Amino acid sequence: MFVLPTINYSDCSSCFADLVLSMSITRVPDAKTVYIKGLPDKPPVAEIRRALYLYCAQFGPVLDVLVPKVHGQAFVVFPDLAIANTCRRVMHGISFYNRTVHVSLSEKPSFLADPAERRRRDARLQSRAPAAESEVQRKRAREEI
Repeated sequence: MFVLPTINYSDCSSCFADLVLSMSITRVPDAKTVYIKGLPDKPPVAEIRRALYLYCAQFGPVLDVLVPKVHGQAFVVFPDLAIANTCRRVMHGISFYNRTVHVSLSEKPSFLADPAERRRRDARLQSRAPAAESEVQRKRAREEI
């Protein structure tokens, strides 16, 4: 026969309170990157990048605006979590090119937010092949607005 052990909850009331408190607090990602989805497909990528940069620059300095090949998405990198959070709160649900966009904080921190990581990535690309250097330079030129 299986007997359940008795637990004296008076001894661990503070432990239980800590457990309940930790379960009720949602984890805020330490990402300084804002993820934007619901962007239109029609305008050129350069136009969307420029418009997002100009709109997001009102909240603070923008490190980078990334528009991947997957249409309708973009990432905006800020130097500070507070700026990214302000951008998220203000931009969520706005009309952008007649489309309602959904904005959230990125789940993973962007390597672009850390200049040291960016330099390491560039060094890796340059050491792989001589052609990679021109690729890095072209990418840098494309990223600058």
